[in-house]
Amino acid sequence: MKNQIIVVLVFCLVILFSRGSNAGFLDDLKESLEESVGEIEKTLDQGTIDSNSTQGQAPEVGTKSSAKSAEEIASGNAVINFFCPLDPDAEPKSLPNGLTGLVGDFGKSTEEQLSEAFANNNPPKLPYILNLKQYNNAFDDPEIQELFSKFTNSGELEHLAWIREITLKKDHRLTWVKKADALFAYGLVHIYYQNVGGNAEKGFKYIKKAAKPIHGTKHKQYGASYIAGTRRYNGYGEDINLSAATTYMNVAYEIARNRSDSFAKTVQTEFLRLISEPANPARNLYAELGKQAEAMRQSIMQEFSDSARSANPEILKKSQKLAVMRNDLLIEMGTIAGMGKDLEEFKVSAQQQKSEADPTNLVVQATIVLGDGFAEKLKNRMGSIDKLDENGLKKLESVHQDNENLLYTTGELTAEWFSYQAVNMANGGGGLNLFETVEVLRSLDGMTNRMCSVRAAIMEFGKRTDVTINSSKELKVDEGI
Repeated sequence: MKNQIIVVLVFCLVILFSRGSNAGFLDDLKESLEESVGEIEKTLDQGTIDSNSTQGQAPEVGTKSSAKSAEEIASGNAVINFFCPLDPDAEPKSLPNGLTGLVGDFGKSTEEQLSEAFANNNPPKLPYILNLKQYNNAFDDPEIQELFSKFTNSGELEHLAWIREITLKKDHRLTWVKKADALFAYGLVHIYYQNVGGNAEKGFKYIKKAAKPIHGTKHKQYGASYIAGTRRYNGYGEDINLSAATTYMNVAYEIARNRSDSFAKTVQTEFLRLISEPANPARNLYAELGKQAEAMRQSIMQEFSDSARSANPEILKKSQKLAVMRNDLLIEMGTIAGMGKDLEEFKVSAQQQKSEADPTNLVVQATIVLGDGFAEKLKNRMGSIDKLDENGLKKLESVHQDNENLLYTTGELTAEWFSYQAVNMANGGGGLNLFETVEVLRSLDGMTNRMCSVRAAIMEFGKRTDVTINSSKELKVDEGI
């Protein structure tokens, strides 16, 4: 049986390779399939497949179960686990030098200081770094891509510390692909957090190094080549030099044109705009591509316009609606948890924010901040509850699933809207309100992290009290959004 499963999965992978899927996707798929084979083998070994058993049914809420099975059930949704790490307290393999070097690099004395600084960051207004997550697919080495994605999703310092360790290694066995990816990732983080201790000069130095081949290799880091190109094209901290911009950007484009993620679309859009510039000395070299450039750019923009469910000012209205929906959900949770005075005060403030029919950026951010504060109190309250009656458990499971669905909706739309802004900027758009919109999206991104912490608190309650709390079976973007 094991061999049959593996043959089928390998066959699927061969088909996908033949279709030219991007490397990052295939790496993720391969890992997922390997995990699936392991789970199936485990199930077969345990003899738990019973033709007379009822399949596809979740355990009844509130039923007693072992701590392990309760945790597995509560955390069984792979899509949600993309937004919320399974175990935010789990540390990766031991770091040779701990976190001391990382903390010192950002001018801090303790891990707590650095975590707090990152959480309260006021990012620089750089059109090419709207959000670190937009670069999650800008890598070639799977280990660095995984570490960077885990850091941007969870904020856990250990993942970033491992990237730093790799930038410092001088082992001849370390490939330039991995080293260049690590330099780019660590440089990007320094630039993004320059207002809370990051060293922007060091960051740009690392990115510049990553964009150049070394030791006789031809490899130039994908994301670093894009940033080097866009800075010289648009004059972002560099003198405008269309020839140099084209040289750098072409490297990134050659990779991006074979990929379909949002970062690849950003690279494609900007490169096509660059080679169409009348003043670009290299314009004639790309004459054939240039003829198609405008149509290709418009096609990409239309794709993102459609998927982003329209741009400003609709993003503001929908962001406010998401924030209000989250606050309504928090009120339900607070009622179940018996939050008393804190709940009543929150209800009054939430109702005031709810009445805003045409919200401004500041109103949306205030609504999110209000909910974030109560979510923190709710998380602490859940940690002190030892028992709920049957009715309370049913209500808790219901709001837990609603929270997951709203978390999914918020995470998906925030990612889409960030992508839209990035591609729009690459296409020469954005305008004066670009960063106003980006600030709202960053607040929404932070809101998903708070929702994750509430989800984790509910999961921990189930584990601690040895009861089953089922996760949502089906996730979809709310039709009202």
